[in-house]
Amino acid sequence: MTRGRMVTQLRKYSIIDVQAAKEVAMVWLEQAQLQNAVTFGLPEVDDRYHVWRVPLLNQTGQERIGEVVIDARTSLILENKSGRAREGLWAAVEWHRGGDTMPLRCGIR
Repeated sequence: MTRGRMVTQLRKYSIIDVQAAKEVAMVWLEQAQLQNAVTFGLPEVDDRYHVWRVPLLNQTGQERIGEVVIDARTSLILENKSGRAREGLWAAVEWHRGGDTMPLRCGIR
């Protein structure tokens, strides 16, 4: 490995840093109108699978409620790999606000 270069640069990923991963995830959240409902944990690159994983936390930032998985090469959201679909995130947000029991299909109790 070349000294001083990140793995994301060596592998020529489209998304090369944490800030870019957060920006892509934010676009996905904005499309679902969830940008103000969750916060980000620390994104990490998974160079084995060539993806970025961006954790989604509840508003207090204390509990993980899902993640956005992004193809590091193309910068596309991998909806089938993301922890929850947008509908599931809405249910998780409502549950954390004190709503009714979390639906089981969301995977959180």
